[in-house]
Parts: sequence; C-alpha cells; structure tokens
Amino acid sequence: MLARALVICMLLGLAVLPGSADARGLRLGFLDDVFSQGPAERDPWLARSVESGSDILRLSSSWVNVAPTRPGAPTDPADPAYRWDSLDTAVKAANARGLDVIISLTGAPQWATAKGRPGGVNPVAWRPRAAPYGEFARALAKRYSGSYRDPERPGATLPRVRTYLPWNEPNLTTYLAPSGPGRGAASVPRARRSTGRCSTPSLAV
Repeated sequence: MLARALVICMLLGLAVLPGSADARGLRLGFLDDVFSQGPAERDPWLARSVESGSDILRLSSSWVNVAPTRPGAPTDPADPAYRWDSLDTAVKAANARGLDVIISLTGAPQWATAKGRPGGVNPVAWRPRAAPYGEFARALAKRYSGSYRDPERPGATLPRVRTYLPWNEPNLTTYLAPSGPGRGAASVPRARRSTGRCSTPSLAV
C-alpha cells in the first residue's frame, strides 16, 4: 500500500512545522490510509516509516466519519456525536514513535453540505458549509491542543498536533465541488494553481 505513500513536499509546510525544519532541509513524510487502520495493519508500517528516516505522518480527520451526525455543541470535542476513537489511536501511535502529525480536515458529512447536489458528484465534496466546518476545526484543535485529557488514560493528555491541512486538494472536484473557474465555485476563487499532489497549504496552531 505504501506504493502510494508520498514524500510530503510542502515547502509552505516546512515554514510552519515545529522544530528546526528549516535548518534540516526537506523532511520525509508519508500519507497512506493504512495509518488510520487497526494496530495490526498500522503498526508495522509506522515502524517502517521510522526506519526509513521519516519524521512526519499525515492523517485524515475524515470529518464525515468523526461527525456522521450533527453535534449539539459542535465546538466541544466532548460532544457525544463525535467519534474520535480511530483518530485518537492513530495520533497516539504516531506520537509514541516520535513522528510529527499533520491532520487533514476534509470530507463533509451530508448534514453540513448544501442541497441540490448533482448526480455523480462525491457527496462529501459538495458545497461544504463554512460555519459548521469552522466549528469542527475548533473542536479538532482543542482535542489535540496538548492539554485535552485522554479518555482512555486517566491523568494523561492527548498529544499536541501543531499542523493542519484545511482541505485535501481543493482544486479537484473529487474533493471540493464545484471547483475551478466560473461562477459559484466552492473553492477559493483566487487560489494559486499547483501541480502534483501537494496542493493544500499548511496551518500551524
């Protein structure tokens, strides 16, 4: 599966990642769905990532999976509608191996998208509403602020995540629709064009 793993080539990301990234030059990282799976599938590849010299791992928050139903208190990570278990486990596993985590906030649940989706358009990409997305982002940042208690370990806190990707490849309708030039585009109208897979800037908190 790691044939699809990517060297994370975000020059913008290098400027905001913690530590001495600039002094060390380009950093090696991986992205693959296997890192969000169970320990039997994930842990061997985490070990191989470390052995390869990687120090960055990108994980997807998968908004639609974390919040399949609308939370009553969307900025509160403790709202019972949120399902953090899988992401918590992946973040902790990466952190335990000394890997910096980048979390991608992408894939809108249907309750947070506009009506009128055309046939053939990815449901999680269609016109995500900005306000619910911002509320989810706040809940996510609070949970991985470094001071939020770990529900599975009394007295411990969840690891801190400093770097986030606001969306995955917003220049592609597969991930954000409608996109591109023209009236009614859901993506940022003046977003810079990019090539390859590294099309989303990083944000640090």
